Amino acid sequence: MMELYNHDEAVIAVPMTMRARICNGKIEPRDPIDFPDGQEVTVTVEPYDLEVLRRQQFLEEANRCYARLRADDTAWKEELDERRVWEGTLADDLTED
Repeated sequence: MMELYNHDEAVIAVPMTMRARICNGKIEPRDPIDFPDGQEVTVTVEPYDLEVLRRQQFLEEANRCYARLRADDTAWKEELDERRVWEGTLADDLTED
């Protein structure tokens, strides 16, 4: 927990580490934080966390696109037809070594 000490107009900040999750673009602490109302804090997000978030958003968007494709009967049939064509190329005069 970060504690602020006010000595003769000087504010000393004691850093803290907290666990949080990103939900709908907002940072939500995993545990309650006891800060006075209006208290300003600086949050530093580590690069690893941003990469995890980027990958999660990528996969969520891919899943939404796939669901839209499956919901469109014509587009889904075209997708399956194209897959059959590509699968046929696997046996084009290739021999296993």
